[in-house]
Amino acid sequence: MATRSHRLTIALLAGLVVVLVAGGASAVAVSRHEQRSSADGTIGRTTQSTAGPSATAPRPTSSGRTRHSDSPAPASAAPTVAASAPASSVVASSPQPQSDPSTAPAGPSNNLTVMMSPAVRAHPRSQEVQQLLQSYFDAINQHDYASWTQSVTGALAARQNNQQWLLAYATTVDSSIWMQSMSDDPLEVQMRFTSQQDADLAPSDLQVACIHWSLIYQFSTEDGHLVVGSTIQGSVKYVKCAGQ
Repeated sequence: MATRSHRLTIALLAGLVVVLVAGGASAVAVSRHEQRSSADGTIGRTTQSTAGPSATAPRPTSSGRTRHSDSPAPASAAPTVAASAPASSVVASSPQPQSDPSTAPAGPSNNLTVMMSPAVRAHPRSQEVQQLLQSYFDAINQHDYASWTQSVTGALAARQNNQQWLLAYATTVDSSIWMQSMSDDPLEVQMRFTSQQDADLAPSDLQVACIHWSLIYQFSTEDGHLVVGSTIQGSVKYVKCAGQ
């Protein structure tokens, strides 16, 4: 009888050992699956980046980029930074500008200077407008909201608060910036430039990291100072860069 009981005890212990070993193997397999999934971005993916001023705001929408839009952004728009390296990491020293946009290579480039075509240089207000546009694009490339508001109309500045604007442009770099033509009454400038940004911050119908832009800005005077206004309706055109 004792022998039978002893054998039963041994069998129970052996069964328990098998269960424990199997459970341990299963846990190891699950752990390895999670680690691989995390590496592939399917588990534990983060959609925030420390590149922006806030890591808790909701995901951005392209409507935050009112600069390239014919209509104002919704007041509820609250863009944020997607998880990718900022496009500003490509910025280097500015080379000597080309003399004519028709012969200049398409961007992107390291040149962040606002350049003028020969036709624009001949305009009596070209230097004044160039300096304003340089401040405008510098503010965007340096992610300086306060400076940006000083270079645009009060109506444009009111469309986005500091947090919305900073998050929307957190990964933006504009380069190969050309003033192609100017006209008066009202003062308008046709522009061409290339933007680099996180694809999630690009227009909703062209979610790529590099875009060539063509548009017309209008200008006005507020408090005795020339400022950048909105784009002319229907003038905004954009295509993806080669290789996108």
